[in-house]
Amino acid sequence: MALRRRASAAIKTCAALAIIFLITEVVVFALPSPGDPGDADLIYVIGPPTPQRISVAQQLIADEKARGLLVSVSPPGSHDEAMASKMQICSQQSVTCESPRPLTTKGEALMLEDYARTHEVHKVAVITFTPHVARTRYIFARCAPDIDVQVIGVDEHLSIGDWAYQFAYQTTAFAKAAATPCASDDE
Repeated sequence: MALRRRASAAIKTCAALAIIFLITEVVVFALPSPGDPGDADLIYVIGPPTPQRISVAQQLIADEKARGLLVSVSPPGSHDEAMASKMQICSQQSVTCESPRPLTTKGEALMLEDYARTHEVHKVAVITFTPHVARTRYIFARCAPDIDVQVIGVDEHLSIGDWAYQFAYQTTAFAKAAATPCASDDE
């Protein structure tokens, strides 16, 4: 009888922890607090420059929320290079398209630091997609601490399966981000 009560209590505890974990995942990855671009010096589109992210960036520029636009694109020779080469935005005035090294969020933070040093950038509105907001905030706060970064999430219509994948991926990537150093110019 005591064994059954202990087993039942253990199952209930595990179920409660699983529910708390899932709720935390939803709040952190699906419902991040919105970033405020305010009067940013720069709009920075990270990750793949999807049409949704570019559209938000263009709207912020049109609303005079920043002076310039930096877009993280895949390096020449990569499988995403075709998408980058089709982007007309890269040929516009006050738009810079560059490839971070390494091609990771930490590499994008390093690229921003390098850009900020030569362009007098102090406040940046970083645009990514919603599940990536929390990890982006963490990485940029850790790896580009001298820059005031506001992260803006863009909804990109994910299916239930996509959300499940993102919860697993972002959780694992968060752990990796915490356990590894920031990118450096030596890489």
